[in-house]
Amino acid sequence: MKKFFTTLCCALIFLPLTFFAQSLSEKVDTSVIAHIKNEEMNRSQVMNIESYLTDVYGPRLTASPEFEQAAKWTEQKLKDIGLENVTIETWGPFGRGWSLKKFSAEMVAPRVSPLIAYPKAWSPGTDGVVESEVVYLKASNEAELDQYKGKLKGKIVLLSDPEELHPHFKPDAERRSEEDLLKMANAGAPPPRGRFPFGDSTAMQRFRQRLNLVRMKMEFCQKRKSSIAYRSLAR
Repeated sequence: MKKFFTTLCCALIFLPLTFFAQSLSEKVDTSVIAHIKNEEMNRSQVMNIESYLTDVYGPRLTASPEFEQAAKWTEQKLKDIGLENVTIETWGPFGRGWSLKKFSAEMVAPRVSPLIAYPKAWSPGTDGVVESEVVYLKASNEAELDQYKGKLKGKIVLLSDPEELHPHFKPDAERRSEEDLLKMANAGAPPPRGRFPFGDSTAMQRFRQRLNLVRMKMEFCQKRKSSIAYRSLAR
């Protein structure tokens, strides 16, 4: 038994050395590596493909017309590259698709000013132009919400807090440290934001505080339809 155990230990010791010796004797085809590097450096299509999927066909939502167009473009691109058996498969059911057709928002009183805003996906449209007084709703509990009873009907309600803009003296991008990432991971869920993230809500808030009157005009058209989701595959 002792002799068997000694033999087994010797085999386990020399086994990695055997594989290491075989790896050293294996011939590396440097011409293939050079060809791969040449394709990547001189004929890469990564940025071109990324531009089509993010600029031309994006941003897009699942089951939207833009999503279907991106899937068909990907199918044809894979075929052009030379892949075979490229197909578009459906999955789901998912529900209704949604795409933005038109959106505009502007402050019309006490001064006219265009607003930077974007509707939340799957929001219903306004069915034409809507113009009304603006109300900034600030309530974190039911008691604070009671003060707005009977005051919100027919109004344009802002739910998100005004954002103060400050000059930038540091680069916009920076690498996060492990400590920063840990804080972000433990931060919990963000506070709820309004349906329309108005980038100029700070100016409107100042007007409301000084003149107690802000009016907005808004038009929002969207398209929803029952649809299916796609993915492009190559086998």
